[in-house]
Amino acid sequence: MAEKLLMFNRYDKKDIQYISKVSEYKRNYGKIKDYLKKSEYEQLRKFDLPTLKKLMYAENNIQKDIICNLINMYDFIKEIPVCIFLSGSLARHTNRFNSDVDITFLYPNKYKNIMMCVEEEIAIYLSYIFGFRGRDRVHSMCIYLDKNDEILKYDKCVKYTNSNIYLNYVCRDNTETLMDEIFNTSREYGDFLRHIRKHSGVSGCVEWAYSMDILYENKYNIKNDILNMDKEIFSRSDFETETINLIDKVSDQINEINGLDIKNGVRICDLKIIYKKQILSKLYDLLAMIRRVGTYKGKKIGFINLRKYCKNKDIYDILYMVNNDFFDIIYKYLWQLMRIEYVLDDLGKDFSSHCEEEINIDEFKNIAKVKLNSDDIFEELNENFNLLKNNMISVINDLKKNINDYESIKIVD
Repeated sequence: MAEKLLMFNRYDKKDIQYISKVSEYKRNYGKIKDYLKKSEYEQLRKFDLPTLKKLMYAENNIQKDIICNLINMYDFIKEIPVCIFLSGSLARHTNRFNSDVDITFLYPNKYKNIMMCVEEEIAIYLSYIFGFRGRDRVHSMCIYLDKNDEILKYDKCVKYTNSNIYLNYVCRDNTETLMDEIFNTSREYGDFLRHIRKHSGVSGCVEWAYSMDILYENKYNIKNDILNMDKEIFSRSDFETETINLIDKVSDQINEINGLDIKNGVRICDLKIIYKKQILSKLYDLLAMIRRVGTYKGKKIGFINLRKYCKNKDIYDILYMVNNDFFDIIYKYLWQLMRIEYVLDDLGKDFSSHCEEEINIDEFKNIAKVKLNSDDIFEELNENFNLLKNNMISVINDLKKNINDYESIKIVD
């Protein structure tokens, strides 16, 4: 089934045109990336916040432009109800120099056979253009939705050669479940909204419900629908109480996360789970709580976007902040993760929760010392980890105080 899915036979007349465009995007991205690499490398050797932001923004804009150009190649998309959006780091503007792509397509399931061809072609093109080691680095939020009857299969390694382009359809090890979920879950817009309502109601607030960058919509309006959900949540009489409970829950979860003693070795998957997945997922949930409290109080917060949050005075009011130290600390931690990723890439490894290979500590630290001017990269990682964690707890306390103060004002009124 995978070969049939990837034969591009639905677009025979435009096939050469598509391949030509993809080849052009690959060349152009390569030139820009080569230009940026020297600056990125120098930035990884010495932290400089303004430069780091500029490079992150540049990478974000370049990738987004390429994704939009790929989407625009498919006229069929414009003929059906559809919503296409970025989530994850590209939407939050927390992308590192080699981040995955999280792109979700929502449409009626009756179009799934043809639209899965579109989704997979775009995923393969993105993997090819950005130089990913596996197609599985292009993700979809649809994996959280209901599973359909299994109608599509994927092959772990399918190769397709046409014209001047060679596409290698490879998924990394231990990603079979993820790929099956991508292929066999619902794409219905209504299913997605129900999932958000279930996990981000009055007693829940997850960041992915508010981290979206809309690329294209036809007959849907996801931003408006989420704002209407907000109004429903805010009208609940128990909103303040449940919000404080949520804040306490996130606070407890943050306190439970601890760094690792990496002196004697560590698996790549454990490094990823603790220092990226766990701590950053709670950070983003915290940002979602900031958004919720701010929106409730009539502030213009919008979807989670670190780039915009740094400049949003309403957020400083919500957190009683007089400067943006908290956001600077977030950027410093993301920079530290980039350094870890750089060394792993130098070793030919991905920073993946699926990789159970153990790191050779001496080899890793030696590369970091020579190439990144790091005396002890793991000690530095733990220092930045603890700094971020402590500041998250402080921000949580400010957020809770703000809710309590708001309740007092309402009582006085």
